[in-house]
Amino acid sequence: MSTKKISLALGLVLLTAPAFSKISTTLNTLNTVYDISVDDIKIEKVLVEGQSFDQLKLVGVDEMSAIKYEQGAPLIPVLRFYAFADKASDIEVSAFESKTNTYKTVQNIMPVLPSLVKTAGSHYQASDLMVSKEALTTELFNIEDDGIVRGQQRFLITLYPVNLDQNKAMVKNHFQVKIKTPASQIIPMEAQDGLLFIVGSKFKNSASLAKYKELKKSLGFNIYTLEVSQNDPELIRASVKDLYLKNPNMKFALIVGDAEDVAGKDSINITGSTDHYYAALGEDYENDINAPELSVGR
Repeated sequence: MSTKKISLALGLVLLTAPAFSKISTTLNTLNTVYDISVDDIKIEKVLVEGQSFDQLKLVGVDEMSAIKYEQGAPLIPVLRFYAFADKASDIEVSAFESKTNTYKTVQNIMPVLPSLVKTAGSHYQASDLMVSKEALTTELFNIEDDGIVRGQQRFLITLYPVNLDQNKAMVKNHFQVKIKTPASQIIPMEAQDGLLFIVGSKFKNSASLAKYKELKKSLGFNIYTLEVSQNDPELIRASVKDLYLKNPNMKFALIVGDAEDVAGKDSINITGSTDHYYAALGEDYENDINAPELSVGR
């Protein structure tokens, strides 16, 4: 089973994610798993009609941040994103209580305000600035049917990571959301294009290369790796051909390293050496030169 890990690209369009975002997504052929942790709560002072309110914001999860709009309720941030699934029961949410975050004192929490007509002299009424603590939810999460999009059922998932108790607020949960892949989106491994990395030995433990492989996995490629221990074009080509014959979905190869790491083949058709030697894999390279099996880059 192939696995791919990517940065989350779903959710309400609100703010750009900071570099320290604590959201990751792991995909495989059967499930998608969102792992979400909130760094902290930030309190900002906001003036409305001359009154000072505390507005809560979650730290580190900007691409999912939203609010639950319920007029008169405390304005408490939530996490919200869309996901495709065949049915709601295919979505599992686990919440783990944080043991490290401390409470933040909230003096006068911001209410969810009604829409205000933007005309001269318009302002909020005193009743609009009242907060009803009775409107607080005790839910950890909510899953709503969002209709059909391009023939596939979509759901809106809302997570409630903030606990408000009297005048104290704390991030209470780390979330993991596991979603069973819809049957229509399961792609057999053999149907996914294969990408072979031909890697010079000094780059085999490269963190940058590992990250790049993960990116290619996230784009739907099956990843294969050939580590070059003997820098001999004949041996390298034989190994590439062997992998190709065992994995007919392989369509691309990327050489990692310079000539001293992964040598090209001295060519009789051009001046110097060529990497095309690893693209045309027939028994006789010279006769197969115009019918390559792989697209090769370096």
